[in-house]
Amino acid sequence: MNSRPARPRLSSLLLSVLFVALAAASWQCVPVDDQATAPATLSTQGASGRGVAACVQACNEIAKDARADEKQLYKDNKEACGDNQECLDAEEDRHDAAMEQIAFEMQECKRPCHSQGGGSGGQ
Repeated sequence: MNSRPARPRLSSLLLSVLFVALAAASWQCVPVDDQATAPATLSTQGASGRGVAACVQACNEIAKDARADEKQLYKDNKEACGDNQECLDAEEDRHDAAMEQIAFEMQECKRPCHSQGGGSGGQ
């Protein structure tokens, strides 16, 4: 017998990779209410501090959800591979790349969170 069933599995694997790439490309941080042009006061500094924390927390939650989704996809794809070692190896590589992408996207999401604030620079 030949291994014709590997073709639908490969299509499924490629579709999964495409889904993860599209999901990763659509991440956005939650905007923070911060008046960059307003004078810095204790009240605006306090609000921006909570804004930074909220932004970071939102990024963490997005990454946590993405990791959970990826782990489930990885489990499902490995199950679909069965005993096909080539498929299992490809899925391992895809999963590693997806987890690295999630970590990268989380850091990119957090980057603008840390550049927000009450604006006391130069004073």
